[in-house]
Amino acid sequence: MLDGVVRDLAPLAALRGAQVVIDPSAAHCDIAGDDLAVERLVGRLLATLVSACSADEMLMVAVLCCGDTVALRFDRPRAMAVHDTNILLSIDNDRGHERDGAPLLGTGFALRLAQNFAVELGGHMAFEAEHIILTLPAVAAERMERVLDRFR
Repeated sequence: MLDGVVRDLAPLAALRGAQVVIDPSAAHCDIAGDDLAVERLVGRLLATLVSACSADEMLMVAVLCCGDTVALRFDRPRAMAVHDTNILLSIDNDRGHERDGAPLLGTGFALRLAQNFAVELGGHMAFEAEHIILTLPAVAAERMERVLDRFR
């Protein structure tokens, strides 16, 4: 799913002069929930981050399986890294935060939307100084085995 989202966003990344890279050590994890909804959430979040990139910027995406959760860690673009979380989530309310040519108008709305969508899917988003971490519930190993048994 993540490979497809990155592939779909390649034209936007090229337009911004940026690159999105999936950490090669990314684990394969199964997220519990509607596949289309999860793909839509990840796509919208990543599109928001890519839109805030400047030329020659690289965003790394890492995937970590942590027991009953899957964590996707996205680098924060430079234009976002200079802002505190409370400013990021309300950035469309004050256009004074648009600097360095980064198109941040609508960013706060998009991040709030992604945050609310994550909660709807049983997860959450955390904002760190250099990363945004999206955590979603993982498919339980026993449940996955039962699903696979149906196909055997």
